[in-house]
Amino acid sequence: MQICKVKNYQELSRKAANLIAAQIILKPDSVLGLATGSSPVGTYDRLVEMYQDGDLDFSEITTVNLDEYKGLSGFQKRCESEHDPWEAGHSSTALSGALGMAVARDLNHENYHILPVIGDAAMVGGESLEALNHLGSINNKVIIILNDNQMAIGKSVGGFGDFLSSIRISGTYNNLKEDYRNITSHNKIGKMIFNVSKRVKDFVKHGLIDDTIFEDFGVDYLGPVNGHDFDDLIRVLNLAKSAKTSVVVHVVTKKGRGYKYAENDIAGKWHGIAPFNIEDGTTKGAGTSSKISWSKWLLIILKGR
Repeated sequence: MQICKVKNYQELSRKAANLIAAQIILKPDSVLGLATGSSPVGTYDRLVEMYQDGDLDFSEITTVNLDEYKGLSGFQKRCESEHDPWEAGHSSTALSGALGMAVARDLNHENYHILPVIGDAAMVGGESLEALNHLGSINNKVIIILNDNQMAIGKSVGGFGDFLSSIRISGTYNNLKEDYRNITSHNKIGKMIFNVSKRVKDFVKHGLIDDTIFEDFGVDYLGPVNGHDFDDLIRVLNLAKSAKTSVVVHVVTKKGRGYKYAENDIAGKWHGIAPFNIEDGTTKGAGTSSKISWSKWLLIILKGR
């Protein structure tokens, strides 16, 4: 393999385009492996220019396009981490996968905790609600970490978002619930009242404690807890570990916490980000040659067939 040294990005783009062009001319039915991202954009722009000038013909070319072959994937990927147990293209699959793992764990008589992490946006996906409904009807325990950062690709909207917002604002749900437990647990009569109140829906609805939507599904609830306060987070997770049934731990976080460009993002730019300059948050390669994206370049090639 020959390594070519160049002075700058423009020269790199020109040399790379010339090498690809030479391959196409020598073998018009070549199979090309094309990388995505911002780095090869200059090369693709130069190839487009050659095509538009009539110097290249892509009609017999086959391309294999590589997506995120370096860096972290946008979703779980087993080849990246031993902690990614399966691969999926959407976070709404988290609860269904965890449910299946919990059933398998208990069938094998094993003893460990399963903790799926799911965002407030993915929680309202159909697969999530189906899994939540199933979890409430079985005894296979799962600790659900609900990461509530009030963002999906954009700002979270809808009824579920409003529900989480109301809990966030009050911040008193579990304090009230725990106070009620403490008051009624000092003697036999108090314990009997608490146990009866858990079973009698009308008493709970009109008494001291209201159910959350999760408890209506049959899944316990802990929170909200500040996801950036590790001491508080550990305390609540230990409570979740001691619970007998599945439980939702409602963790409130700020998306991009600690990096101002991500924290201040309201357009969803940082939902999925290409390589960037940490000093100013700009995308690497931006401004060098971004007239035509790789996807548009590919469309031009396909139209030329």
